[in-house]
This record gives sequence, C-alpha cells and structure tokens, in this order.
Amino acid sequence: MDTPSLKAYSPQQILDMILPDPVVRVSACGHEIELKATERYWYPVEVKRCNTRGKMLHWIRHLSEKNWVTTDHIRQFIDCCTKVHGKKVDPYLVNNC
Repeated sequence: MDTPSLKAYSPQQILDMILPDPVVRVSACGHEIELKATERYWYPVEVKRCNTRGKMLHWIRHLSEKNWVTTDHIRQFIDCCTKVHGKKVDPYLVNNC
C-alpha cells in the first residue's frame, strides 16, 4: 500500500487535518457572527455590536459566562470579529470564518 508523505499535502490541508472544526461562522447575510451552541442552534451576535475593541471585549466577557462556550469559541470569535472589521489575521482562521 502506498502511503502519501506529508510533502503531498499543502500547509492548509495539514492544518485542516489537525485543527478542530469551526465553532464560529459569519451568517449567510453577513450581519451576524454565529457561535455553535448545540448541533442545531447557532448563537447570533450582530456584527455592529462587536465593531470596536471595547464592544468585542464586552462580548468575550459575556460569552465566557455561557456554559457551552469553549476556548475555541472565544479564539474563533475574536478572529471572525477581526476579519469582519478588516484587520489582519492568520489566513487559516479567516478561512474558518
């Protein structure tokens, strides 16, 4: 059996294999950032309510009080806010948002 070497994969493909599934996304309309709360429910946060550092910090604090929020939620939420509002972020994280 022929096993492919890591050289056969791009850096993006390797990251996709080892990093967790996205738990934060931008809604189809683009007006909300959604956090996966359950398999069927995504918790919405209006983009305009997290468009400054202060507002984003408020939401991070609020979300961190939820019993279903993990460190992945917080990390991906920060990255999505940053992407939506035009700041530079790691390309892998942008692709997940």
